[in-house]
Amino acid sequence: MSEAFLVDVREVEEHAGAHIAGSRLNPLRDFDPLACTPGEGQPLVLYCGSGMRSMEACKMLIANGGGDAFNLVGGIMAWHKAGHPIAR
Repeated sequence: MSEAFLVDVREVEEHAGAHIAGSRLNPLRDFDPLACTPGEGQPLVLYCGSGMRSMEACKMLIANGGGDAFNLVGGIMAWHKAGHPIAR
């Protein structure tokens, strides 16, 4: 399995302040399910600050016929708290 296709659904300013390296920005306010197309064998993981907005984005993907997507529970806050790096 390839590295995950990471999508940040927070706002531009939040992403600019801190994000997971390699993630793509697709804010929930203007969320485009078609922009969430991972490569072959690549899991799709959506994240936000705490996991709430990314859960909404997962629901939007399902409603629009999107494939499987994972919600990063706890968002970037949990990611950072667990000791994983963030980019600024």
